[in-house]
Amino acid sequence: MRFFTTLLFAFMSALIAKAYDFESNGIYYNILSSTDKTVEVTYKDEINFYEREDYIGDITIPSTIDYKGKTLKVIAIGEQAFYNCNELTSIVLGSNIETIGDLSFYGCSSLKAISLSGKIKSIGNSAFEKCTGLTSLNIPKNIELIDTEAFLFLYKYCRT
Repeated sequence: MRFFTTLLFAFMSALIAKAYDFESNGIYYNILSSTDKTVEVTYKDEINFYEREDYIGDITIPSTIDYKGKTLKVIAIGEQAFYNCNELTSIVLGSNIETIGDLSFYGCSSLKAISLSGKIKSIGNSAFEKCTGLTSLNIPKNIELIDTEAFLFLYKYCRT
């Protein structure tokens, strides 16, 4: 019985573990490298496949963030960071963002505007899939990779 109780406790502790390392001004971050002093934007808790309220309205991601006396560079939007945040309306990405991870903005149907920095090197798989509210998106010329289905279901909004 004691073994079962210990196992159950360990399992439950894992379930309530948070998905981020720290929060600042309503934005959740994971530390990527203590040596390089870099972080990525992430989500608050578990992924909800319907609608999340981690991020609402207009969001500005800073270029750097101060944490525990250190200045950290925000270099990435992590996988599923804004997944199904249906009330997110616009986002400005800091000038140090290089990577937009897989499914980062998937299903953000109210997202109308996003400002991409010139440092963006890659946009992940399905990153903007089902962002049907987007009215414009300027992709920097120096981008190296736009992954599979990054803009799936936005074809009717594309102009050549």
